[in-house]
This record gives sequence, structure tokens and C-alpha cells, in this order.
Amino acid sequence: MKKFEYSWSSIKGVYSYPENLTFKKYIFFTINGVSMQLLASLVFILSVNDTIWVSFALFYFSIISINLVPLSTTDGAFIFKAYPSKKIKNLLWFLVGLLFILSLSGLVFLWKDKEAESYTQLGMTLVYLLMLILSTRRMVYLHKEEYYGNKAIQYRKKGK
Repeated sequence: MKKFEYSWSSIKGVYSYPENLTFKKYIFFTINGVSMQLLASLVFILSVNDTIWVSFALFYFSIISINLVPLSTTDGAFIFKAYPSKKIKNLLWFLVGLLFILSLSGLVFLWKDKEAESYTQLGMTLVYLLMLILSTRRMVYLHKEEYYGNKAIQYRKKGK
């Protein structure tokens, strides 16, 4: 990791892979971040007995799903570039959708809690909606970045 670039809407790590990296190590480095995020969220969900914190951990699945999108410079894109097949791309999009749906289960979990105060539920719902909108916005941005980046490459090759 060389440095972090950040703005109000995103945080990106600027990194470089070591030289002479084997294919297995490349895949290990690429999948390692997402798998550790998933593991940490699952351990948190299973070990904490507070509805609000568990719903936050469930929501975090939507953040993880952004990293699995097979576009631009995400881990999903690097996995897809390592195994450029339609099956891998479809699998990654399936996982993105599944994680998004699981993240929405945090809202259901929160609203089923009879002991939670209604203002807490409303506040958390607003946070959920805002973060889901920002997550969706990020995926759209990644799609545009990938599409226009590929178009720019095609135009440069054609000499336009």
C-alpha cells in the first residue's frame, strides 16, 4: 500500500503488487481483503448481542459488495482480469447482489426488535437508505469509469 486517496464519497488505496508475483499469490492478495471483511462481519454478527450493532454489521455487506463489482480497479475487477470468463463475471455479480440483499436484512432485523426505540429505528433506516444510495451511486460510477475508460482506449487505438 503506497497511500490512500479520499474524498467525501470514496476512499481508495493506491498500491502496487510486488514484482515477480506468482499467479497464486496474486489471487491470494486480491481475495484476501474481501474475505477478511466478510469474516470480520460474520464474527461480529455472531458474537455481538446488540440489534443496532448487528444491523450495522449486516449493512457492511453492501460496502463489501462494492469491492466485488468486476469493474474498474476493485478487487472484483482484478479477480475477473485474472480469470476473464463470463462465468466469473456472473459469479461476482451474483455475489454483489446477494451481499446487497443480505445488507437489507439488517433493516428487517432492526425493525423486528420490539425493544428498540422508534427514533433509533428511524435514524438507522435513514442511515441505511443513505448508504445504499451511495453504494449504488458508487457502482454506477464504476460502471461509467469502466465503460468510458474502455471507449477511450478504443479511440486511442483507432487514432481518434
